[in-house]
Amino acid sequence: MSDLATTVQGMYKAFNENKAQTILAQLDENLEWELETSAGNASSGKGVSKIGKFFEAIAKDFNNPQLSMTYVVDCADKVAALGHYTATVKATGRAVKTPVAHFFESKGGKVTRFVGVISAEALAEPRTEARTATSEKQVKGNWVSEFYGSWPPLVGFYTVSLALMLLGPRSHRLWPLAIATALFAAWDLCWAWCKPLDRTAKEILESSWRARTYMSYFVAVYGGGLAYFLLRMGSTEQGQVFTIIRNAGVPMWLLVIPFALPTVAMLFIPIQVGCGTGTTLDQQNPTKAVVAMFVAVAWMEKVATFSFLYAVIMIGISLVH
Repeated sequence: MSDLATTVQGMYKAFNENKAQTILAQLDENLEWELETSAGNASSGKGVSKIGKFFEAIAKDFNNPQLSMTYVVDCADKVAALGHYTATVKATGRAVKTPVAHFFESKGGKVTRFVGVISAEALAEPRTEARTATSEKQVKGNWVSEFYGSWPPLVGFYTVSLALMLLGPRSHRLWPLAIATALFAAWDLCWAWCKPLDRTAKEILESSWRARTYMSYFVAVYGGGLAYFLLRMGSTEQGQVFTIIRNAGVPMWLLVIPFALPTVAMLFIPIQVGCGTGTTLDQQNPTKAVVAMFVAVAWMEKVATFSFLYAVIMIGISLVH
């Protein structure tokens, strides 16, 4: 048996005895590692720091994790191993048994490369179960969650906002628009900071990108309209348009907001999206920064849309009368 095979056997024994530091001591500081699931999700890097976090995640999510390696193929400085991983999910008590495959490579007495393959279920499902159990525990008896999860408050909220948007322009006043945008700001802030989050970092990121896509279309169409107005219309036509806007009581800043806010919102890009011990975004919780960015972008999107519709309705009512 080669030195590497002996080292690997010792690492498996240390894993089963929950001695992560013994394993880390056998790894080269510049270890190249790759963890891949059966679903094709891969995580790779260089250095031992994230491997240590991986062991911490296992200890957090599982009771009695064990590796039973059936086959070990010894090729001097390269070793491959096949076996099973068994454990019990802490959050639910469910037993896990999944096949695993490992590859090790050494140089100078230290493991310099590691590749691991494991079932996607073994990694993702415990976190999903834990998140679901925590969410259910938080939701139970939480009046904020009950408020957001029931239809009457939602219907009432949107009815009031829609009434302000439709009836406000008839008075040629801007305070109904201010109230509507303030209501939506309060709604979004309460959702983000009071209701237990039931979305993963991946879902929050996807929602943010959908909002950004909508705003990019909005800016393109609105900007195209402004460009046509400024470049193609003659001074006479421009003067007529300005007269219609003034007669409708629409301030110029109300026409600038639908273009300016989405443009500013698209400048916000999250640096750190997920947090926690998961290896992929669909296993991690969103960071506070990305949630704050999501709420800000969603609010800017609504204000831009409301401002545009409000101005159009005010101009339409003015022309009809």
